[in-house]
Amino acid sequence: MTSHPSAAPSDGTADPGAATPDSKRRAKGPTIRDVAKAAGVSPAAVSRVLNNDDSMSVSDETRERIFAVASEMGYRKTRRSPRRTKRESQVKTIAVVQKLPPFFKGEEMFAYYIRVALENKLEKLGYNVARINGNFGEEVGQLIDHPADAIAAVGVFTPKEIASLRQFRCPLLSIYTNTSAQRCNCVTPDFETSVSTALDYFISRGQTRIGLLCTDLQFSKQNVLYDDPFLRFFRYYMSQRGLFVPGYVYRGAITADSGYKLMRRAMIEHKDDRPQAFLCCADAMGVGALQALHETGINVPHEVSLITFQGTSVAQQVYPELSTLTLNTNAMGQASAMLMHGMVTANESVNAPCHLLFGTTLELRGSTINDAMPPMAAQPLPTAAKRYERIAV
Repeated sequence: MTSHPSAAPSDGTADPGAATPDSKRRAKGPTIRDVAKAAGVSPAAVSRVLNNDDSMSVSDETRERIFAVASEMGYRKTRRSPRRTKRESQVKTIAVVQKLPPFFKGEEMFAYYIRVALENKLEKLGYNVARINGNFGEEVGQLIDHPADAIAAVGVFTPKEIASLRQFRCPLLSIYTNTSAQRCNCVTPDFETSVSTALDYFISRGQTRIGLLCTDLQFSKQNVLYDDPFLRFFRYYMSQRGLFVPGYVYRGAITADSGYKLMRRAMIEHKDDRPQAFLCCADAMGVGALQALHETGINVPHEVSLITFQGTSVAQQVYPELSTLTLNTNAMGQASAMLMHGMVTANESVNAPCHLLFGTTLELRGSTINDAMPPMAAQPLPTAAKRYERIAV
C-alpha cells in the first residue's frame, strides 16, 4: 500500500471540490484516503496501522478506530494483530509452502523432516516463519493476504505453480523440485549420482537384470507427465550399458500398498526372466515390495535384492532391513535455510540462479548381497523386452 503525505481534515469533513474523484474511487472500492477521512487521521497513519507498523506513536483509541472504520467500509478484512515492538516489526517473514500431490502420500514424513530442519534454522537466523497450509490455491490466497519477504516451496511443484509463486516478486527457493530451467534457485537430492551408485553396486554383485519402482504422476490441470528423475537417470544409465529392459520398469504411487501391488505384478509377468534386483524410489515402496517378495516365496537378497531411496526409519523396521540411499534431511533443511538467508540478504553468491545438489550415502543392510556373500553369476537379458505400459495403482 502506498502512503500519501497529505492529511485529511481532522474533523472528517469532505472537501466539496473532491466529491467527484471520491465517488469514482468508492465505485472501485474504498481507498486509504477514504478510510483516513472517515477515521479523521492521515493516510500515512492508516497505512502504517493496517500493516501493523508500531514504529510511529498511535494511541490505542486511534488504532481501534482505524481498524473499525476499515472493517466497516470493507477496505480489507483485517484482524487486529498483537502489538509488536519496533524490533519485532523489523523481523523479516519467510513463508514455507508445502505441496505434495496425492501420488506422493508416502512422502509426507520425508518432507516433514526437511521442513522442520528448515524452519528451525530460519528461526535461529532471526526470521519469523509462517507456515502456509491448504491446497495450492488456498496457499496463494494466504500469501496475498499475508505477504512475506521470501518464500520457501517444499515438495513437488509444476512449472505453472512456480511461475505463480514468482509473481510475488520476492526471493523464492524451491526445495526438492528442480526449478533451475526456470532460473529459480533450488535444492534437490542428487538423483543422478544416487541412481548410478545403486546400479553400480548391483552390477558389481553380478546382478545385471535390474528393475525399477518409481512414480507415475500426471498433473491433471497441465496434462504434463511428471518427469521422475529416477526413471530418467535409470533409463540413461542402463541404456548406455545395453541393460535397459522397458518391461522391468513399474510405476505407481509412493505408498507401501503401491509397492506391494507393483512387485506382485512384476513377479507374475516375469516368472522366467525375473529381475535380480530392484531400485525403489522411496522407502515406502520398498517396504511393500519386500512383503510381496516374502509372500511369493522369493528369497531376499539371494534371488531378488532391493535398494530404496530416502533412508527413513521405516527401512530398518522390516526384515531383512532395507539397504538405502540415505539422504540427510536435517542437513538438507539447514543448508536450504542458509541459502534462503543469502537470498534475503542479497548475497552476491546466490544472485544468479543456483542449484544445490545433496548427495546420498549407500547404507548396505540385509536386502542386498553384501561382501560376505559371493557375487552372483550374471544372467542374460530377456530375448525380447516386454512392452512398457503405464500402470495405474
